Amino acid sequence: MKAVLLDAGLTLLRARPSLGAVYTLVARRHGRDASPESFERAAAAAFHAIAEEHRHAGLEGLRTSESLERESWRRHARKVMEGLPDLDGMDFDAWFEDLYDAFGGSAVWVPFDDAVPALEALRERGLALAVVSNWDCRLHRILGDNGLTPYFDAVVVSSEVGWRKPHPAIFERAFAALSVRPSEALHVGDSKGDDIDGAAAAGVRAVLIDREGRGPAGVPAVRDLREIVALLEAGDGRN
Repeated sequence: MKAVLLDAGLTLLRARPSLGAVYTLVARRHGRDASPESFERAAAAAFHAIAEEHRHAGLEGLRTSESLERESWRRHARKVMEGLPDLDGMDFDAWFEDLYDAFGGSAVWVPFDDAVPALEALRERGLALAVVSNWDCRLHRILGDNGLTPYFDAVVVSSEVGWRKPHPAIFERAFAALSVRPSEALHVGDSKGDDIDGAAAAGVRAVLIDREGRGPAGVPAVRDLREIVALLEAGDGRN
C-alpha cells in the first residue's frame, strides 16, 4: 500500500456546531425558525435525493464544474426548503445565497477529532495522501484554514476535474497526482454510492467511515479514521 485517498465532507470535515444548527442560524436571519433536528433530517433526505439524481442520470449526471456544483447546492437547498413547512413563504433566493456563503467558509467546516491524528499516523507510515471530494474550489481554502493542506500531496476536487464521484475520472486524477496504481491505494469515505461504489469502478479498494455504526451490511467500515492505520498494519487494507 502506497497511498490513501480520503473524502472531505463528513469524512475529514464536519459542520460546526452541527449541520442542522448552521441551517437554523441562517434561516433565523431570514425570519424563519426550524429546529436543527428538522433541518438535519431534511438536509439528509435532500442530499441523498440529489446524489441519486446524479448517479441515475448516467454520465451526464456526473459531469460538473464550478457553476454546476453551485446549481447542485441550489437544488439541494430547494429540496430542504420544500421539506420544511416552517420555511413556507421565505425568499428562497436570498436564503440560498446566505446559505451558500455560510457553507463555503472555514467558520463552518472543521476537522473531526480523529482527522489530524489519523493523518499524522498515515504520514508516519510514509503513505502518500490525497483528498478526493465532490466539492467546489472553496474546499482548498477550507482545508488550508483548518491546517490540513500540508498533510496532502494532492487535493482533487470534482469541480476542477469536471466529473464527480462515483465517476472513475476523479479517482484517476488522484492516482496520477500521486503516481500510484489503483491496486496501491485505499479510499476512505462516508458514502456507499459515491465512495465505495465509485472506488470499485476505479479499481481501488475502499472503506466506509461510519461513525454511528449505521452503514449497510457487508461493506468494510471503520468508526474512527485512526482505525485505518490498524487496518493497514494488519494487512487488511492491502490488495
